[in-house]
Amino acid sequence: MEFLSVGTDYLSSDLFQNIENTASSKPYGGIWATPQNPNFPNYNEWADYLCRNPHILYYKSDYPFLLPASLLTLKENANIFNISSLEDLNFLKQEFPFNNWIDFEKLSQYYDGIYINLSKLKELSQKDIEKLLTFSVNTLIVFNPNAIKHYKSANISIEFTSSIPEYKINIDTSTNYIEPPSIDITILIETIRRYISDNNIENTQENYELIRRIFSEKIKETLKYINKDNLEFNGVIYGGFFKTKNGIKFIEFNSRFGDPEALNVLNSLETPFTDVMKNIFNKTLSTENCKFKKECTFTVYIVTKEYAVESRKEPLIFTISREAIEKQGVKIYFANTKHLEGNKYSSVSNSRLFGLTTSAKSLQEAKEKVYNAIKGNIDEKLDYRTDIGNIYEH
Repeated sequence: MEFLSVGTDYLSSDLFQNIENTASSKPYGGIWATPQNPNFPNYNEWADYLCRNPHILYYKSDYPFLLPASLLTLKENANIFNISSLEDLNFLKQEFPFNNWIDFEKLSQYYDGIYINLSKLKELSQKDIEKLLTFSVNTLIVFNPNAIKHYKSANISIEFTSSIPEYKINIDTSTNYIEPPSIDITILIETIRRYISDNNIENTQENYELIRRIFSEKIKETLKYINKDNLEFNGVIYGGFFKTKNGIKFIEFNSRFGDPEALNVLNSLETPFTDVMKNIFNKTLSTENCKFKKECTFTVYIVTKEYAVESRKEPLIFTISREAIEKQGVKIYFANTKHLEGNKYSSVSNSRLFGLTTSAKSLQEAKEKVYNAIKGNIDEKLDYRTDIGNIYEH
């Protein structure tokens, strides 16, 4: 069944307000919608109700002639409590009581949403009828955004040509998915900085192996939920971690290559990259058809001295001896850099400028190749870390 939600044509987790009980019989929060019958594409209970009560249109919208809307499709396993009988209503009042009515806040902790089927409710007390009539039409309230499989943007165009306005529902053909909640990157960075300063973080082989184990466990956990929701993922997963006094903590997954991690991984790849992509697409990727060289790869990123501290107002002009670096078996991967002429380059943002990557039989050998290539070959205006590769040296 599909449902039409009026008020927005864009849905994201950030738009969902937590469910709160109110002084009235209706809760606050969530996403509200009414059933949309595909056999009657230009009829909707709530749109019809609004047009028969135009004062509500003007009250709820600054532009009552064109209302944004979203056509929702719920997931098959969405846990929606359906109130379609007196027994259903009494169950909620008994198990989730609040002021002789329903505790919607508590209910939202157990269910993904609630559907109030007014057309099937009969033999109710006068008080229950009065409370339910405040919903006006058959109503779905989605508590949990993850219960929505996908949605389509829509709008309702209204013409005031008669005593009762006429409306038309226009639905976009493209399918959209709920945007995940946004992350305040400032808070995230500050949290990481605080943990680094408050804890004596050691770079050891033991911690490295622990990160690998947690990463593997998190991937399995993520794939379990993907399969549960009848979804599929074929591609690259990259994970971020940081160490605290309570152990290694997982930050996030990204469905992309990590930067600069990809410079290391792809440089050690023995199988042609196009073959790997084909096997991912065909779901035939395995350890047999994805081989890596038995070598150590090493990457150092070159940045401006202001990197991660403050933003530069003007581009930085710098020089690097590209030919001398590459002669030492070190590859250069340019990022936020513009080539001007000869060995002269310019920064185009305050992000990382270019990465230097090489491979060798041992980590120490690879490390020495990169740092030796840096000496005398990059401008003194530039900066880089000198502790990369120390993870194995304790």
